[in-house]
Amino acid sequence: MRIRSIKPEFYTSHDIASIKDWSHRLVFIGIWSYVDDNGVGRDDVNLITSELFPLEEDPVAARRHVAEALDTLADLGLLLRYRYEDRYFLAVSGWYRHQKIDRPKKGRYPLPTSDDVEIDTRYAQYLAKWASGTGDQGSGEQGNRVNSERAAEVDALFKTFWTVYPRKVNKPKSREAFEKALDRIEFEPLMEAVTKFANDPNLPSGDEKQFVPYASTWLNRDGWEEESLPPRRNSNSSIKKTATQRAQEYLQGQSIKPEHFSGYTTDPDWIIPQTPPSEFTIRNESLALPAIAATPIVNFA
Repeated sequence: MRIRSIKPEFYTSHDIASIKDWSHRLVFIGIWSYVDDNGVGRDDVNLITSELFPLEEDPVAARRHVAEALDTLADLGLLLRYRYEDRYFLAVSGWYRHQKIDRPKKGRYPLPTSDDVEIDTRYAQYLAKWASGTGDQGSGEQGNRVNSERAAEVDALFKTFWTVYPRKVNKPKSREAFEKALDRIEFEPLMEAVTKFANDPNLPSGDEKQFVPYASTWLNRDGWEEESLPPRRNSNSSIKKTATQRAQEYLQGQSIKPEHFSGYTTDPDWIIPQTPPSEFTIRNESLALPAIAATPIVNFA
């Protein structure tokens, strides 16, 4: 447990007012002392309960109450819950806005923006909120802190964007393009646009996924302003059909079947007359000869 500060603004915060159960607010304050200097701690209700309320007469009830509080705080976006290598963690949203740590120690746990972190889809929308808070502007050490907090915020936003974008190539360049794009569009409409793009039914996929633009390209050309993709050509179009398939479709369209004619080869891959067209005989008497004669001979190969 660590010494933390509670600012007067805590009591007039709309985020805090959204916590209807006052006891859950106490748990939130306790979490600040529980997490490390990066605002991250183990998401273990037994461990948290023993740290925050070690003297409760009914530990089972205390554990249940803390579990409810953690769920409430996560649902409101005040805590971000995630998994890393089969271990569960939580991070306090807006940590650098809540706390100013003198001589912070190196973090003990992975941040939500670390590689290979898995964030529950219920809480992914709060990733940006975790890194929010730019602090006071300043120079020197204070200015460096502001820059690092800005970088952390962009990293959090980019992680959400990168999760959605359909083609993940050249991540560093995409991160750079993403930060520049935030100067031209707000994060929320950007995410709406990229989600629409990723779910477009005409988006190239499979072997054609190479035609999806890199994220950096899409961002640099303001892809969020583009219209929906045009319909794709059916992959089963006639250009990919075999000669036999096209021949059969042609004959069906003429109400003629191969068995109507004599002299065809039995090879299923070819339909080649073994006798000149003038020697074809009609087995179906209902078909008039002029109609057949008017039908051109087509090379289906």
